[in-house]
Amino acid sequence: MDHTVAVPQNSPNVIDRISLICGMLSGWLLLIISLSIGYEVLSRALFGQATVWVYDMTTYFLVWFSFLSCAVVLRAGRHLNVDIFIGAVPPLVARGLEAAGLLIVATVLTLIFLYTGEATIHAYKTGELEPTIIRTPVYLIHVGMVVGLGVAALQSGREFVRAALACRAHWLAEARSAGSEGQRAPWILAVSLAVFVGLVACGLLLLPTDYAVLGLVVLIIAQLFFGVPVFASLSFAGIAGLYFIFGPQTGLPQAAQIAYKAVLSNTLLAIPLYVLAGSILEAGRIGPELFNFASAWIGHRRGGYAVATVLACGIFAAISGSSVATAATIGSLAIPEMLKRGYEPRFVYGLVAAGGTLGILIPPSTPLILYSGMTDESTGALFMGGVVPGMLLLLGFSLYAVVACGGRREERTDWPTRIAVSKTAFWGIMAPVIVLTGIYSGIFTPTEAAAVVVLYALAVSLVRGTVKWSDLPRILAEGVQTSGMIMMIIVGAMLLGIITTVLQIPQALQEAVADAGLGPWTVFAGLVVIYVFLGMFLEVVSILLITLPIVYPLIVSLGFNGLWFAIALVILMELALITPPVGLNLFTVQGVSGATLTDVIRGVTPFILVLVLGFAFVVAVPQLALWLPSSMGFGH
Repeated sequence: MDHTVAVPQNSPNVIDRISLICGMLSGWLLLIISLSIGYEVLSRALFGQATVWVYDMTTYFLVWFSFLSCAVVLRAGRHLNVDIFIGAVPPLVARGLEAAGLLIVATVLTLIFLYTGEATIHAYKTGELEPTIIRTPVYLIHVGMVVGLGVAALQSGREFVRAALACRAHWLAEARSAGSEGQRAPWILAVSLAVFVGLVACGLLLLPTDYAVLGLVVLIIAQLFFGVPVFASLSFAGIAGLYFIFGPQTGLPQAAQIAYKAVLSNTLLAIPLYVLAGSILEAGRIGPELFNFASAWIGHRRGGYAVATVLACGIFAAISGSSVATAATIGSLAIPEMLKRGYEPRFVYGLVAAGGTLGILIPPSTPLILYSGMTDESTGALFMGGVVPGMLLLLGFSLYAVVACGGRREERTDWPTRIAVSKTAFWGIMAPVIVLTGIYSGIFTPTEAAAVVVLYALAVSLVRGTVKWSDLPRILAEGVQTSGMIMMIIVGAMLLGIITTVLQIPQALQEAVADAGLGPWTVFAGLVVIYVFLGMFLEVVSILLITLPIVYPLIVSLGFNGLWFAIALVILMELALITPPVGLNLFTVQGVSGATLTDVIRGVTPFILVLVLGFAFVVAVPQLALWLPSSMGFGH
């Protein structure tokens, strides 16, 4: 008997179209931001005069971008969630839990929308102005939030209906099935929903008691385990905490203000700009050009193609700031080329997965920007701190590749070909050079560097013809979905961070460490174990945003250098990218190669040991991370 499930199709309706329009506006906002910052840089360089409006206006535009992009991210299903459980259960259970999670998403977005709308009306009536030079009316900034949150709330309702209809379709199919699996699925769904609701209720009931911290932990873990999007899990816990601690009249309006302040940051502006620059350069086929460049110059040496792959990963990492983008872009070309030349498949998969991790350490780095935004450490200092350790890991991967490849060599490339591929790759190589040189020389800040790279990438790609104007909507959409997802997690993390501060969790942790008589290095070792464990189940951005409000004050109180800890932590996050079961680079390589996940995991295992060794070097010799920033006057 045929039990094919007729799942409702995702045909676009009015809400979908409005979401797409908001996403398109978000993308064009990024280009306007880039052009504005580019004008600021030129004004200073050519006329020695800074503008009075660019810094503030581009920061306000980031607020608009963050919330206008939320709906299109929801529509595309790009919000991060932990799928360990929902990925292992029957489709009926997965769709049911997805619908339950979307109810939480809708609740969060609706609450923030309502109280932001209330704040907007109040700001309009009172004529409230931002305390900046240009004195922008607050209601104008809030309008973008209101529109974005309103559309996102409607889109979450739309997605809930889709998930509910899909669940119903699977339920009817299971009911027609005579197999034991079909009989079990409804019971699994019922039990799962009961446990989920029970844990959430337990967490909420504990919040107004002396066990508020336990309630917060139960609430977050329950939501994450059952697949609620990360941003909604953190936001719901934070809003619930505000409600029970301050009461509905004070706590809920605070949620809207916290959401606003969370993304009112010029530092965080670098994240969507670097993501967009990477998307443009990726669309402009910079990755293959870098691989061809590296292969032409060192492919004839022992293990040359393997080393060329690592080198191409390192250069592209310094352009995109993304490990997943690096693994996907370089892997799509390097994997078939190396397999064609007879390299052992598992080694190739592991090489690309590990090489891709360099994307979050070699600047520009999204995790380092997040770290800067949450700790007030200098972004420039963090970028420079990642250079030497990044080169060390690149060297470590290359040395292992040479040893693992034995005496394998390729034919030497002739000089005309080398010159030709060098000319082609020149434009891609110049992108990280512009970033580091500009920051080092003081021509522009790390955030301004991101805008300059966007303009550079767009100009180069258009002039060379590798990107056409007609490609821009697609490129902008990809950039909006990735960075919009990150910005909403930042909102959720800020809401949760306020509650951890109010409950004095960092102080309580410091006191507990002091009372236990634990030494600084014992505590550090414990944190390493915790981060390695979290890296097996959570994505890098989620780990950083959940833990840093608690861990950073503890680390500094123990006398550790905050910049050094950032670099050590990012190396641990590199491990998270290639450790099962939720290593994103593992799935990326599996996707571009068609290999089994088991083969990818086995291939990456030796590189995990190289990363562990690199981490040990940075821990044992802090100057590996601190020397370059201090020598460049960053004060570390």
